[in-house]
Amino acid sequence: MFKGLLLFALGLITAIYTTFILTLLWGWFVAPAFHVSRISFWMMYGLVLLVNLLRGNDLEGKDMEDDLRWELLMTGIDACIPEDKKEGVEKEREYLNKGVWKVLGAFSAAQLIGNTITLGIAFVVHLIASGGLL
Repeated sequence: MFKGLLLFALGLITAIYTTFILTLLWGWFVAPAFHVSRISFWMMYGLVLLVNLLRGNDLEGKDMEDDLRWELLMTGIDACIPEDKKEGVEKEREYLNKGVWKVLGAFSAAQLIGNTITLGIAFVVHLIASGGLL
């Protein structure tokens, strides 16, 4: 439960940071190039939520379908494991489950780092485009 909340918080922080960067990039590049107004942080956050919802698989029920397939597969595999090996398999499963959390955390960290690099590059481009660097 705690890990789930932690992962949710990390995802929320990532989404808010991404929104901050998108808001800056909109003001630096989109607004001047297309002669549109700047966009507020909260309006951009709403757009981020909308895009994530539209590109997600949840609308199709694909995640639930995949989960059900995995459950069916694991039930079949469990039935094939001899009794004397089940304890070892369960320990390995627990070890791998812990690794999943590390992978998800590393993915979020990589996304934050990637966003920061994008912001840095965009800032330099913004300075060049506005004549502030050259």
